[in-house]
Amino acid sequence: MNAAAFVDELVTRLQLSQGSQTLLLLVTQETQESVPEEHGLGRASEVLTSLLRHASLNVHALQAAQDAGPSSWVKAMKGTSADAWLTVLTPGRKLLAREVARRLNAQRQQLQDLSAPLILLVSAQTETLIQTDAPDFHTWRAATYVVPSLRELETLALQRNVVQVRPVEARRPVSTRPPIRFLHLSDLHLRHGDARRYDQNRVLRGLLDYLGSASSGPPIDLIFATGDLAFSGHADEFALVTEFLRELLEVTGVPPEHLFVVPGNHDVDRSAGRWLLRTLESDDEATAFFVSEGNRRWHAEKLAAYRQAMSDLLGAKRSLGLRCGAEAVEIVNIRDSTIAIASFNSSWFAQDDEDQSKLWLGEANVDQAGERIRDAGVALALALMHHPLDHLAEAERSHVGDHLERTFDLILRGHLHTPKSQALRSQRGGYLELAAPAAYQGSKWPNGCIVGAVDLEARRVELTPLRFGSGADPWMLDTTIFPDDAHRGYRHTFELRERRTGSQVATSLAAELERMYTQLGRQERTQVQRELGVISKSPGLADETTLRLLKHSEWLKDFWQALSRYSRGSSSGDALTRLAQRMSEHVTAPPKPMALSKTGALKQLLFEFAEFWRAQGSAWCEDFSGVAARKLVVGAFFCRAFQGQVRLDAPSPTGGYDYADILLGGDERESSRRAVIGVTAEHLSRGSLEGIFTAGDALRAGFQAEHVAMILLPGSGLEKGEGPGLTAHFEREGRNVHVLHI
Repeated sequence: MNAAAFVDELVTRLQLSQGSQTLLLLVTQETQESVPEEHGLGRASEVLTSLLRHASLNVHALQAAQDAGPSSWVKAMKGTSADAWLTVLTPGRKLLAREVARRLNAQRQQLQDLSAPLILLVSAQTETLIQTDAPDFHTWRAATYVVPSLRELETLALQRNVVQVRPVEARRPVSTRPPIRFLHLSDLHLRHGDARRYDQNRVLRGLLDYLGSASSGPPIDLIFATGDLAFSGHADEFALVTEFLRELLEVTGVPPEHLFVVPGNHDVDRSAGRWLLRTLESDDEATAFFVSEGNRRWHAEKLAAYRQAMSDLLGAKRSLGLRCGAEAVEIVNIRDSTIAIASFNSSWFAQDDEDQSKLWLGEANVDQAGERIRDAGVALALALMHHPLDHLAEAERSHVGDHLERTFDLILRGHLHTPKSQALRSQRGGYLELAAPAAYQGSKWPNGCIVGAVDLEARRVELTPLRFGSGADPWMLDTTIFPDDAHRGYRHTFELRERRTGSQVATSLAAELERMYTQLGRQERTQVQRELGVISKSPGLADETTLRLLKHSEWLKDFWQALSRYSRGSSSGDALTRLAQRMSEHVTAPPKPMALSKTGALKQLLFEFAEFWRAQGSAWCEDFSGVAARKLVVGAFFCRAFQGQVRLDAPSPTGGYDYADILLGGDERESSRRAVIGVTAEHLSRGSLEGIFTAGDALRAGFQAEHVAMILLPGSGLEKGEGPGLTAHFEREGRNVHVLHI
């Protein structure tokens, strides 16, 4: 079928199907060798939309996303009328593609809620995957068309005099405020010597001249220098550093309080560290080192010249990367936007050329800084350090990374003298890592820096790389960093994640935990106090001290553990249910609660839970610990997403020893409207998958429920069937037991 016949037939079918719940599958045959899949599909979508609109059809384009599915499509259609909708499905990597296919299958029933025909544009590879992993979804299509080549569609558009409309790439909010601009430079390596001084001046004077000229763009708001400012940590070298930084502040107009520095390994005076501890051996040692300032006093002497020079320039009260925990964090306000900058010193244990895997950032250090930032409710959080994470000691590397993912939007570093930018997304949130090149390592080597512009309303950051060249105007735009962005002026834009609102959840839980504590008997309260280390001869003072601890977020986990261990009636299912209901206020879930009356409803709820776990739930579990906490987080989701009664720790109606971690629709008389859910716990995590199904069968019988699900969260002791990442397994459905393994 040629392009004209294809478009005419598509127009006719859409005209006949207006207002119906029709799914049309369009398969493009473009190969990744000729056109990258996402680019080819995006352009095909643009041209097709224009051709259909030219035929007097009101066609709206849905934003393409890797987490797309019937649920999101139906939600996007609400409140807007159209003759048809068109969207692109580009699931990406194989594991992610399989997850998308499973989501399509699980949410297929929602296709009947479409307000107009939906045109789904996919590649041939994705269409094969849908047939294999989403066979039930595939049967809902009204027709499948093979799309003519992109060249044929564009030729037809020219023939029909169609005015091309740029695709609706991302309906982002229109920013009303100018972006916050920052300069990130690293690795100056300044030292004395006549010839060297001339070379340093040639490079860095050129940078100052460039930044002071109109060609550098709008004013800079913040400057970040991520270490190796000097060469060997000597005072005479830092005299050169302060001279350069002072001139940098003058030409950019940035106030000293908006310049942030951290030390690198070249800022360390190695002679002062010759007889000091070379590294740490355990997490306990790291906690003691980073929590107590006195334990760091001798290692701080290695940075005495750095501290003195930077204090003289920026102020003695500044962090400078020499303070830890909450004191490492500085908060500034720029155009009514609150920004947190945590300055971390990765060079405490830097001593020689064998530093890799001997350095420590301190989990307690990063964790407490994160608590300070989350409590402040900032719009943007940045972490500064010198070394990449893989230079840290293996014992803390992953733990520190987890805390960084949870708290920060941007991680700025240096050390490797190579520019690098990469976005990390995880169940805890994720961040954008920006590694600056060396600002100076000799004029014969590549020298550069980065200018960033953060749009807080749109949650994105645009990067402009600069490099030192030669001639009368030595600093210029570096076109080698983002060569694929030539059409954007060799600048690249990264999306930032939405910031979590975990502090709201903590506040809600703290209030409920305080109420539960006050309902305990005298003996139980004493047991809780003993576990928390509260010592007082006066019961009134002991209670006051205990509740004061609860006001501090870092005590929330300990308080919860003690309360759930020693309380009796207050830790019953009713109390857990009330707590879950409070948490549910902060759950991001489908806007319309779901009942079990629809076919496949429980499976769809489980898929929605998997999305919630990735976005919020896993991070919430870090605030607590133990089996009860896991039930609480899972229960909070179902309190929000399920239409009907939800109970936690529901006892068996037969009076037996079995209980339901979560019971949905417990007051329903019909078993088809009732579901029982087991959450990873002692009695579920030990054993094989067969044991999980056996436990599920027992729950189904004990609660006379037609629907049973077993949710296995990380740490269940049962190996996944696939590689890392989020996976969902629904096996042996004939036994009415669903198993979701996160």
